[in-house]
Amino acid sequence: MLFFTIFLQKSIFFLEILNEFLENLNEKIKRIEKESHNIPQAMAEMTNILKEIFEISKGKFTIFLEFLRKSSKNEEIMKKLSTNFKKYENYVENLIEKGKQEKTIDDKVDSKFISSLIVSLAIGDILRRSLFKDEYEFSKDGILFLLNSIKRRI
Repeated sequence: MLFFTIFLQKSIFFLEILNEFLENLNEKIKRIEKESHNIPQAMAEMTNILKEIFEISKGKFTIFLEFLRKSSKNEEIMKKLSTNFKKYENYVENLIEKGKQEKTIDDKVDSKFISSLIVSLAIGDILRRSLFKDEYEFSKDGILFLLNSIKRRI
């Protein structure tokens, strides 16, 4: 029982740190959106934040994976984690919908699918970087490739 209590306290602390980091990230993303001329430009500029995320997470992703492994049986913690990632998928989905409204993104694009793909690409690249330790900007290039493919052709 003591082990579980200590683990739960560490989990709450970890989630608080993660939430603070994500709030800071949210502010940056919203600022980029406001300052951009259109949605594709905003999304392209948001990829620059990935480098910052990679730098911050360098060497720490294995800690996150261990936390995830230990937390996988705790529904409350897993729900909080999945809610955070779902927020980003919803945010990107809404950006794509705004792009459709401003006629900069093809209106035939499946916003939900593309947003899931973009967030999965970014998360997967964090894991990839922790495994391979290279500096290739795979997720940035991948997201830019996706953005180019969903832009409305004039």
